[in-house]
Amino acid sequence: MILARLTRALREQNWFAVALEFVIVVAGVLLAFQITAWAQARADTEREALMLTRLHAEAETNVRYFSRGLERRRDNDARRDDTIQRMLANNFEGADRESMVFSIFSASNVQEPSPSRIVYDELVSAGLTSRIGDEAMRIALAEYWLEIDRLRTVSAARQQQTNVFPRAVAAQDEFIEIEYDADHPLRRRYSINFERAAQSGDFMEFILFGNAQSREMTNMWSRALADAIALCRETARLTDQSCEPADEDAS
Repeated sequence: MILARLTRALREQNWFAVALEFVIVVAGVLLAFQITAWAQARADTEREALMLTRLHAEAETNVRYFSRGLERRRDNDARRDDTIQRMLANNFEGADRESMVFSIFSASNVQEPSPSRIVYDELVSAGLTSRIGDEAMRIALAEYWLEIDRLRTVSAARQQQTNVFPRAVAAQDEFIEIEYDADHPLRRRYSINFERAAQSGDFMEFILFGNAQSREMTNMWSRALADAIALCRETARLTDQSCEPADEDAS
């Protein structure tokens, strides 16, 4: 219809009508573009809000993940400290010797962190890491994953030495015996003569070194948890939700 009116106006050399029809066409095109842009902007806003909600859920999950992992590491470190103190004091009265053996070998426990990152990877893939949330949240997100990358790098390096420590401890055959144990997943059980081992300066130095390395890893897990809590609180703030796991672990 517009084309017919425009053709007629041109034939009649009605330039006012031609200009009017042209303005109508341009305005219609611009309005259509604007409506499309509004719709796209609204869709993007809704998508970002949904991604932010999912990111908060993922952050809560990772707080729980690091809380549990840190609790296990701290428990192992505490038991190892008790073992070392008993050896230094040469006091083994009432000691759980199996637990003491486990505490010694737990120094070689290096778990590479594997927190959930499904939502984060989607954000990276969609190019939303610089747009989602606000600046404070984006800083928390960047700091959290930077700490995770550090922890993974150190864990990977330590995993190259995962079997070095237990093999070296087991090599102290004057203090250690290996027996068959049908109930053990690896069908072996270590027993340590702690009274004799405590008299060996080399053995104690080796144990203290392993303990220090284990505690260094525990400190890194603690920092990762702190950053996970910070991210969880930021996403909770923006989504008007709570961050119960973070509140519990921070108390």
